[in-house]
Amino acid sequence: MARKKKKPVCPYSPSWMTTFADMNMLLLTFFVLLLSMATLDEVKIREAFGSLQGSDGILSVARKPIVSENMPIPRVILTPSTPKEGKSEIYENVQELIQKTEKSDVISVIDKPEGVSIRIVGSVLFGNSGDALTDESRILLDNLLSIIKNSPYKLINIEGHTSDLTPPAPWKSNWELSAARASTVLTYFIDKGRINPGRLSMTAFGEYHPLLPNISQRNRGANDRVEINLFSSDYSDVRPRVTEQ
Repeated sequence: MARKKKKPVCPYSPSWMTTFADMNMLLLTFFVLLLSMATLDEVKIREAFGSLQGSDGILSVARKPIVSENMPIPRVILTPSTPKEGKSEIYENVQELIQKTEKSDVISVIDKPEGVSIRIVGSVLFGNSGDALTDESRILLDNLLSIIKNSPYKLINIEGHTSDLTPPAPWKSNWELSAARASTVLTYFIDKGRINPGRLSMTAFGEYHPLLPNISQRNRGANDRVEINLFSSDYSDVRPRVTEQ
């Protein structure tokens, strides 16, 4: 009886296997692309798509880059030109003044990346109400002026803050009261301190940037304040600030 001939083994894969392998490779590439996009910065991805739309490729129909009004704009952080030695000297001089006057409970100095901030409780400057400086506050501001006037910081921003209590007459809102108090200190710096008005600016925040919750008289007293911010010209875009509450 004759033996059956064995069919020769095909040296190549079936055609369907080639298609199946290509599909798996495309799926793998797709998921790798998704993973890489998930780890990239959203702004950079949008910028990349915007540049593709300006090319002559498949996205050339829409020439305008993708820009959304809610699209975040990255902030460039600049290195201040104010020497560290000058910054430390201002901070130490204000600290020394606070210790000499024994008013650490109502005056504080804060070291910030953009400069130095001097925080003064409103009752020390204006008494119980209003925007008129007390005699005690004038002495305090004169001492601060001797430190601030010749400081290496070119810009001085004065912030007015209040608590959530209803302002006294004639002010109709805490916006007006905080603006009036900031303006009073600014005017004193110009008239008495002879500081160049071009270095000065003021901001009114009303009751909307409290340091502490307005749930007690002590907390309200701390929120009712004036802040004198010293910063270099490199940070001229820092103010007005926006803080999420």
